[in-house]
Amino acid sequence: MKRFCQSLDDGPARERLFDAIHGRGAFRMFKNEVHRLGIQDDWYSYRDDALKRIAADFLEEHGIPYVDVPRGT
Repeated sequence: MKRFCQSLDDGPARERLFDAIHGRGAFRMFKNEVHRLGIQDDWYSYRDDALKRIAADFLEEHGIPYVDVPRGT
């Protein structure tokens, strides 16, 4: 979530999201703010790409080839 915030060009939106990721209920507050800002598609795309990178790195470390299969296939 922090890296997503850092990737935003919109300063006020970036600050609102940074504020949301601190304290108790941070993920819920972050998600609510993402929806309020109307950038949920950007967030979910960013999150999916990050998870793919984590999986690919893990597999590579263990000598297993990573194959990216597009959604719906």
